Amino acid sequence: MKCVDDDRTLNKTVHFRPPSNPLSINELASLWEEKIGRKLPRVTITEDELLALAEVININECFTEFAKKIVNNKAATAGQHPDLTEAPSPKPEALALVA
Repeated sequence: MKCVDDDRTLNKTVHFRPPSNPLSINELASLWEEKIGRKLPRVTITEDELLALAEVININECFTEFAKKIVNNKAATAGQHPDLTEAPSPKPEALALVA
């Protein structure tokens, strides 16, 4: 790892963020199931159920565990993970150190 000897990373946390998410949560769960040799319990909901639940729950006021499951379900079924590039981090990015 080149970041070990880089002065820009001295006494700092280095983030390893790949340019894309090649696997969805469902694909990761399937790989894990193969590794452990058993099926994990899964709960699936339709997109209509997801939208109906989103209308009922005010996520801004109450971001409960249930709301987190809704967000995770969307990421698992569609591979839509949150975009973490909204605000630049003051911490060094591992891919930026390559140059």
